[in-house]
Amino acid sequence: MSDAPGDYATLLRNAYLDEVRGAAYFGALATEQPDAKRREKLETLQTVEARTVTTMDRLLGQVGLKVDSNRARQQGRELAQSARAADWDELIANLRATLPHELPKFEQLRDLSSRPDDPAIRALVNHARAIERFLELEAAGDEGKSLRPLTDHLRKPA
Repeated sequence: MSDAPGDYATLLRNAYLDEVRGAAYFGALATEQPDAKRREKLETLQTVEARTVTTMDRLLGQVGLKVDSNRARQQGRELAQSARAADWDELIANLRATLPHELPKFEQLRDLSSRPDDPAIRALVNHARAIERFLELEAAGDEGKSLRPLTDHLRKPA
């Protein structure tokens, strides 16, 4: 596969911008969330996304990519503006509808990586699994248990 490095770099860049966008999105939603428990969940999601961005910085450096993330940050905040009117259940349903596409993208990055066992790559895949599990628990009404996959991931990302 002669163009695998290019594919990897493109996927990595796009995934990085998605994570930046996600961190800004969850951060903006948390700022406006009046319910303390839900605000904590949004802040935790923001932290997961922001730490993933930091992890990905190293991966970008390995392939010599420099990415301007200002536009993605702005887009995340703009997306949050449109989601503010949604109630919690609608927000969770919308996230469940869009986020399952993330895990295959990260698994593809892992598969294209020259170092698929790199802790940063593992953390990238694991963060998507943690968010999916959080959303499953929220949708199932297990609000008291939903933070656990996120906090477990923050403690042991790889």
